[in-house]
Amino acid sequence: MQPLSLKWRIGICVTALMLIIVTVISVIAYTEFQEGLFDILDHRLHSDIEALKLQLNIGDSKERIKNEITAMMAQNKSGGYNIWFQNGESYLSNSFVSDSNFIAEAKSFSPPEVGKQETFNVDYNEKPYRVIWAKYSDLSSNFKKGDILNILIFTSSDFVKHEIEEFLLVLVILSGLVIWLSIGITAWVLKWGLKPVGHITDVMDEISGKHLDESSINFPQVPQELSPFVRAWRQMLSRLSHAMKEQRRFTSDASHELRTPIATIKSTLQLARSQDRPVEYYKKAIDQSLEDMEKLNHLIDQLLQLSRLDHAEHSQDYETIDMQQLISEICEYYTVIAKQQGRHLDYKCCPADIKGYTQLVRQLLSNLIDNAIKYSPEKSKISVTMEKENDELKITVHDEGGGISENERHLIFERFYRLDKARSRSTGGAGIGLSIAREIAQKHGGDISVVSNPQEGTRFVVIIPIAN
Repeated sequence: MQPLSLKWRIGICVTALMLIIVTVISVIAYTEFQEGLFDILDHRLHSDIEALKLQLNIGDSKERIKNEITAMMAQNKSGGYNIWFQNGESYLSNSFVSDSNFIAEAKSFSPPEVGKQETFNVDYNEKPYRVIWAKYSDLSSNFKKGDILNILIFTSSDFVKHEIEEFLLVLVILSGLVIWLSIGITAWVLKWGLKPVGHITDVMDEISGKHLDESSINFPQVPQELSPFVRAWRQMLSRLSHAMKEQRRFTSDASHELRTPIATIKSTLQLARSQDRPVEYYKKAIDQSLEDMEKLNHLIDQLLQLSRLDHAEHSQDYETIDMQQLISEICEYYTVIAKQQGRHLDYKCCPADIKGYTQLVRQLLSNLIDNAIKYSPEKSKISVTMEKENDELKITVHDEGGGISENERHLIFERFYRLDKARSRSTGGAGIGLSIAREIAQKHGGDISVVSNPQEGTRFVVIIPIAN
């Protein structure tokens, strides 16, 4: 399922928020409006109660009091009244409330305490009424001592219901308009607010593999909130540009390096094939071709190794490597080679373990020691030392050459980069060994650095974390 777009997500959130706000405001307005209308009715009913109470307190005859109450309450044409004693004896009522069903419905509510009043709503014959019920004792000299008089007055609240329904309809209509308007405004604001994103998209659409350089890309001015996004894009494009340049250079250099031995082999064989020659010449031509084939095979192996390292992920299956034993084995092997080439190899080891792949670490150290033997002066000394520093293992390969200039130190780990003196046919090499060494070190959580000058020679330092 395709995820919702940013516009829809923000639109839904804004709409939900507006719906909540409108609902809360509507509920508050509805409640306040309803309470206001009932307050008007209650004020009227309380006034009627006080008027009745006043009439009952007058010391006139019972018949005169009834006549006065009847005349006064006749003004309440939408309601009525009922007055009775606590023992159930009726004192006075209009014809409507003499209906036992209405009285029973009203009396189903909790009665008030003597001297107090209660107000409530009663539905009768599908019509709403507002009712006030009061209890008083010893109101008139016409009553017996201790008599409790119940006074019940009601009035129709149909107009309240009608007004509330109309108000509710208005609220619904206004709420719908507000929500619809908020959706429209949100859509317009999003369209306006996301214009910078559209401009960035237009710029990105114009970028191609030939125009990845950050300096050639003109990003528009964007709001502050989008600055991290644009900055991340710039950094990504810079990395892509660098990677593509490296890829193009790698392809060009690899083609050149592969073409050279192939061309040499081809010319050697063509020359031998051009005319009849002595057997010794053919043997020499074959030996030369085999030597070039071996170099070609070695170069292809290195290219494959680089490719595997580029796509390799950090593995949880690293093995524990005894570095003291591994370095001792490698140095013993190269001691013989160094002696054959007029150099002396010395090494010093200490107990230390790391996590990694033995074959890769062996190749890393072999590349460094092999380079030291190749590029150091004759009858010079090469030393390999290892020592622990905190939680890291420091391996140093030192020779007395010192021929790497300061400008070239950061380049020697680039693929196919070779120092001028390394381009001779006698030493060979395609400039990949140090690249592979650094890749291996980094895959094991470490790195390689180099210091070189004619006075102190050249020192390669490998730092790799020690196994816990």
